[in-house]
Amino acid sequence: MADYDRLCMACMEETDEAEECPHCGFSLAELQLPDALPYRTILKDQYLVGRAMRKNGEGILYIGLDLKTKEKVEIREFFPQTLAVRNSDGLKISPQEELKEVFQKDRNTFLENQQALLRFHTQPAMAHIEDVFEENGTVYAVAPWMNAITLRYFVKRSGGSLSWNEARQLFMPVLMGLSTLHAVGISHLGISPDTLFILPNGSMILGDFCIEQVWRFGTELQDSLVSGCAALEQCEGTAPLGESTDIYGFASSLFFALTGSFPKNALARKEDPRLLIPSSILQNIPPHVVTSLANALQVSAEKRTPTFERMRAELSASPTITATIEETESLRRIPSPIPAQKEERVEKSPEEGHDLKEETSQKSQPVQPSRPSRSPQIRKNTGHKNKKKIPMFVWAILVCAVLLIIVTVVAVVRMSFGNNKGQQQTIVSQTSEAGTADSETTSAVSSTVAEQITVPNLVNKKYEDNQQSSSNADYQVAVSKHEYSDTVEAGYIISQTPTAGEKMVKGTAISVIVSDGNALITLPDLAGLTAEEAVSALKSRGFTSVQQENGHSEYVGIGQAYGYKNQNAGDKMAANSTITILINTNSSSTSSNG
Repeated sequence: MADYDRLCMACMEETDEAEECPHCGFSLAELQLPDALPYRTILKDQYLVGRAMRKNGEGILYIGLDLKTKEKVEIREFFPQTLAVRNSDGLKISPQEELKEVFQKDRNTFLENQQALLRFHTQPAMAHIEDVFEENGTVYAVAPWMNAITLRYFVKRSGGSLSWNEARQLFMPVLMGLSTLHAVGISHLGISPDTLFILPNGSMILGDFCIEQVWRFGTELQDSLVSGCAALEQCEGTAPLGESTDIYGFASSLFFALTGSFPKNALARKEDPRLLIPSSILQNIPPHVVTSLANALQVSAEKRTPTFERMRAELSASPTITATIEETESLRRIPSPIPAQKEERVEKSPEEGHDLKEETSQKSQPVQPSRPSRSPQIRKNTGHKNKKKIPMFVWAILVCAVLLIIVTVVAVVRMSFGNNKGQQQTIVSQTSEAGTADSETTSAVSSTVAEQITVPNLVNKKYEDNQQSSSNADYQVAVSKHEYSDTVEAGYIISQTPTAGEKMVKGTAISVIVSDGNALITLPDLAGLTAEEAVSALKSRGFTSVQQENGHSEYVGIGQAYGYKNQNAGDKMAANSTITILINTNSSSTSSNG
């Protein structure tokens, strides 16, 4: 066995017996966090536990080492300290007596969530789970270790905000992944700049998937809500959470990336639902993005953008490259003051303070009368020239004077316009103002960009063939999970979302479930496990029908499993087989469902 004493518990690199890690600077004398697993604990005979990196109401996250692959991993331990305590052995977790039921329910939810993510391993914009297992009276989930920084830190390091072109490249892959997740019933519910991570290759992924109780106020677990990113239904803790909840968190994170600040707390926005965006920043955000944010950040879940597919269509509204929009944004504002050469137009500069709707109307007003005002001026000057035959040097002086006046007027108007925008925050209302200001943009987008296609039928077709053909097709094919099936051959598609015949946005993904064929799973040794632990062990391996039958054994305690009724440990059975386990009891043998 390797000498793990020489490994740094903070980065899993060799320390060469130095007192301070030469790789990360971690002091080898630093103690483990209280209530965390001891350094160098080995789980499942495979994972070496290192330093506890962070914890929340759900549990503790450790850096670790996979002893088989020698790769760094992150190990998430379900350990809600409001419900359970660590035993004196420093390993096993026991629920508090009066909270056993709550602990078991939340533990099962954690197990189910992590197993669902384990099957959903094809999305590049989501953190991947590699292993889920039960030990020490709790559940552990293992994922590849990410050398990543949070979006919050990345934005701060990037000058306090990102351009839309920069943010688009980070956020759109995550949005597409979330759309696929929700198509198969998986939610995150805690999306924020603290759960979005920037990888060394510059891409962004969503991590820190926790159970719902962590992302809702008022449960038995300590919540991890981020003010400004938590939706109203999370803060009030009453209404159900779902896709629109994730949309609020996603939009808040995008709002933060573009502006460097968060929307106000959702409870405060019940009274004043407006979004405050500095005008100096607003002018660099394309109008269709502002409209999409206003829709996605509606305080009421009923009024909010309902699906990520809808949000994707809104954010993809611009038919041209967004970089071009950003580069020409200021140029599009210049023509409006140029025709305003008469004195009365210079006097009508925008008033101090304006919202998005007022800004739109003010910019459009000077343009309309500008063309007829220029032509008479030219004709008048020509007439003077023909009639009075003014000497050329006089005309040269007049031309210079006119050009000087035009340049001065343009400079004054632009400075006035810029000062108003720099000094005043533009208010984007979520109900009427944003919708009115961008109504023309939104209606034009919905009829051109969000092109609809009819969903093809992929069921009972080979996944590989569809994956290859979809690369040049009007849709993508994404695997949500693999399932065993007695009726569908391995590698073929069992079901799809959306279903054939429905309408979908062109270019988006069809989520499919692919068959792994008829499964044969090895029966584990259950001797000594409680009935509940035995049932959970079988179901975690894929068996769907597990029954219990009372019996008698001298080798295990009362209430513990001691074997199978018709099989032996090590036998291989199909996943859809009914497995009957024997439970030691001092009563007569009876049968019951597990």
